[in-house]
Parts: sequence; structure tokens; C-alpha cells
Amino acid sequence: SRLLELQSEGRGKPHLPRLAAKWREMNARIEHDLVDLASCEAFSCNAGDLALLAARIGRLRKIPEAERAALLKRLVDRQISYRPDGGGADRWSPPLSTLSRGYGDCEDFAFLTYALLRHAGFRPEALSIHILQNRRTGGGHAVLQLRLGNGNNVVFDNRKRRLTGSIDSTYRQVALVANGIFLPADIQALAEPPSVPAVNVRTAGFARAHGWSFTAPALVQ
Repeated sequence: SRLLELQSEGRGKPHLPRLAAKWREMNARIEHDLVDLASCEAFSCNAGDLALLAARIGRLRKIPEAERAALLKRLVDRQISYRPDGGGADRWSPPLSTLSRGYGDCEDFAFLTYALLRHAGFRPEALSIHILQNRRTGGGHAVLQLRLGNGNNVVFDNRKRRLTGSIDSTYRQVALVANGIFLPADIQALAEPPSVPAVNVRTAGFARAHGWSFTAPALVQ
């Protein structure tokens, strides 16, 4: 993935404000796609395949969380093949665009999984998107983490065939989106694999004051 290489500012340091701005644009697209999914499930839509998928995912709301998560992991991995961005660009694709074309890179997997998990009934505050950097090579990666009702975490990583219980320790965390807020990681505190911090009003206010975040009204409670 060129996620961090192309968003960097000298010596491989990620340009976090630029990533935050890209997330703000993407979040609006995700919310739009969630409306389309809900409309297709409730009223059908012109895209027959999308209507079938929306209804299929909607039915998963009735099954236990862990099983629901595993089924969605399998669905995304079967529908989408990994393909890095070409031409030296780093393009972030909205969920339904990725679904339509059938391929994407790591952040495209994460955004699509995020949207489908929400459509399947998972609360937005249980989801977080983690932007990572390989400790050895400096290469970028993105994964999604879901906190289940029992307090356990499961990680959706397109490089893994199955769900895992933690983020791969070969990566350090650069930033994350939690409760719709983009937050930089405290690099000095990353001796252990990253987990989702508790994001409250005080944390959000601190982040905004330092220019790292914005709120997404549909996500922030």
C-alpha cells in the first residue's frame, strides 16, 4: 500500500492533517452509501445485485455478533480482490464503488467493511479504522477493529484469511478514526499493539484544539 508513502512530508513522516482531510471527505461518502444500502434493503433499487446484498446483510442482524462478523469477513474477501493503486496515486474508494468494481487496496477493504458492519447492525462507536506503518519497511497499511459486546476485539485485515484478536505487532499505529474522530497516535506509547482508546468529549475537544480532528455528526453521539 502507498497509503503513507504518498501522504508523507519528508523522511517518511506521515502528513496527518492531509490524511484527516481525506477521511472527512470519505466519511461523507460512506454516510451516503449507508443511506443507499438502507434504501435498497427497504424499497429495492435499480441495482438488483445491490438490493440482494443489502437484504442479505440486513438478515445477519439476527445472528450473534461473533458469527455475524465472521460471515461479513468472508463476504468481503470473496467479493473483493486486492489490487494496489496504480500510476503512483493513492485513491480512496467509497464502499459501494469498491463493491461495484470488485477490487481495492487495504483502506478500500477497511472502508467497505466499516459500511457493511454498520448496515449489519453494529454500532459506529464499536468500530475503529487504524492507519498503520510497518516498523521495518515503513510501508503503510489500514485495518478495521470491531469491539464486540462482550468486550473482545476482532480485527479485519485484508492480509489475513481470518479474523484476528489483535492488530499485527509488526505495525505501529500512525492514526485512527474512532467515533468519527480522526486522532493521531502517540508514537511513544506504542510499545504494544494498538487498541481503541476511549474517545470522550474531553478527548475530542483536545484533538480538535490541536487541529487533528473533525466530527462526523452521524457518528459522534
